[in-house]
Amino acid sequence: ESGTTLSADISALDDSAAIAAVQADVDANESDADAAIAAVQADVDANESDADAAIAAVQADVDTNESDADAAIAAVQADVDANESDADAAIALKEDSANKSTDVTLADGTNTLFPTELAVKTYVDTQVATI
Repeated sequence: ESGTTLSADISALDDSAAIAAVQADVDANESDADAAIAAVQADVDANESDADAAIAAVQADVDTNESDADAAIAAVQADVDANESDADAAIALKEDSANKSTDVTLADGTNTLFPTELAVKTYVDTQVATI
């Protein structure tokens, strides 16, 4: 007990082969994880490229539809303008009821009043009867 010599059995602690095996597993798992990450990144890149292409195709469709809609709106507006012009012309040619005369003698002597059909018939009947 008073010596400086120490003795211990460390044979049970010699696990360097087991440590090397665990390190090999860790290295293999790390390599597998790196390969898996690379594969996932490749999928992400491919999906991103596909998404960009799909977005571009949809945008092209939107642009085409917008152009078609603009052309359709312009055509409808041209039809509206033509119909409005036709309506204005028809209104300008219409006979206002204020300009109708029911005078069966046609004695109004005016260039702004129009005799009604009945007024003309009555006038003609009266003229024929007096002959």
